[in-house]
Amino acid sequence: MCEKYLNNLVDAKSRKFVTQIRISAHEFPVEQGRYVNIPTEQRFCNICDYKVVGNEYSYLFMCRENTLKILREHFIKEILNVNVNFRNSDFKTLFYYILMMNYYTIFNLTVKFIRDITEQFLFQI
Repeated sequence: MCEKYLNNLVDAKSRKFVTQIRISAHEFPVEQGRYVNIPTEQRFCNICDYKVVGNEYSYLFMCRENTLKILREHFIKEILNVNVNFRNSDFKTLFYYILMMNYYTIFNLTVKFIRDITEQFLFQI
């Protein structure tokens, strides 16, 4: 038996990406650094020079790497086309909303964005 939101995912690869984000079983520095005793505050994003902790939020909404910024801008534009109520929301609010996975269209846009990030930067993260 799986979480209901996973039933909306057709392919196993998408299910894997979403599950890894949801349970913090991913390759982001915030998780990988724990296995080599790097203090949390020093587990920086390793694809840009922003010097923030490389966690889910930073990769989805803060990383300054150019390709990632373009993917993010496209993702946010798509979300705003689905739900204009987010036009005045900050990234933190948007982040929590998309992780709740309650709205099918936004859920699928989020899955695509996570896959794009993971596939693009898998060997850098």
